[in-house]
Amino acid sequence: KNNPLGMVIGQIATYFTKILKYHYLIDKSVAAKELGVHPFFLKEYELAARNYNRRKTFDVLNVLKDTDLKSKGVNVPSNFNSEEILKEMIYRILN
Repeated sequence: KNNPLGMVIGQIATYFTKILKYHYLIDKSVAAKELGVHPFFLKEYELAARNYNRRKTFDVLNVLKDTDLKSKGVNVPSNFNSEEILKEMIYRILN
């Protein structure tokens, strides 16, 4: 396992948390500083914020929370493996 599921979930959660924070910024001119990213990457967050409104961003964070619990064996069938959990997470985020 080059990318354990918990680490993948954590990285995606960090990304969507920054998108949510971007939504609530009043002064977008300081967005890079507030998000803790290099200004070069700001356009990526602007685009993501357009594609994921506040409601959808909250929904994605909830999907990530559920996926994290499943990756730890909570409320998951015993025959589920990490690959199936990851596929379900991706499907739920994109739909």
